[in-house]
Amino acid sequence: MCFFFLPLLLLVFVHTGRPVFVITLSGGTTHKPPVRDRHDFVIHECAAAAKYLIQAGVPGTHIVQEWSSYDTIGNAYFARLQHTEPRQWQNLVIVTSEFHMPRTQAIFEWVFRLPWSEDSNSSLPYHLQFVAVSDVGVMEQGALESRRAKEKKSLQSLLQTISRVKSLSTLHEFLFSEHAAYSTNQRFQSHPSLSVSELKSY
Repeated sequence: MCFFFLPLLLLVFVHTGRPVFVITLSGGTTHKPPVRDRHDFVIHECAAAAKYLIQAGVPGTHIVQEWSSYDTIGNAYFARLQHTEPRQWQNLVIVTSEFHMPRTQAIFEWVFRLPWSEDSNSSLPYHLQFVAVSDVGVMEQGALESRRAKEKKSLQSLLQTISRVKSLSTLHEFLFSEHAAYSTNQRFQSHPSLSVSELKSY
């Protein structure tokens, strides 16, 4: 099965060694208007991914969706709070494209090891594995090179955030007070626009 067009997937494993659930991630992106169906309803990325997986033979009962996130940090944060913590799903395989993997791995290893607060060390002992899908054919070469450069720059910025966010409580504060995708104050301010090549990668 080819996942190259999917933004991000989590496969949930148990002791049988076989995937039990697939978590499809993301409501969309803040960089482009949402895709809509013929009735003008928004098609969330996680729903499009779930539909594809069902058509490929994955039972819908084995797929759960996460549509609150609009970036990779949100993917990890909301997947953990909405799905993996309540169900105590600890063995996860994160699947994404090669160009996206370095930042994705840094984010998921950070978010899934954060304690609830800086006064507590309590956290489920997550076991994370990462599978990168080839970038070949995923988009035109110019857009791919622009996205790789953007990912590299974003990773450097991310490392600064990781150094100061040490708990889920602090991460919540960061997301909803500073992050452009989630902060009410930031949401209604202007932000640097992406280049044409970068936009083609979303």
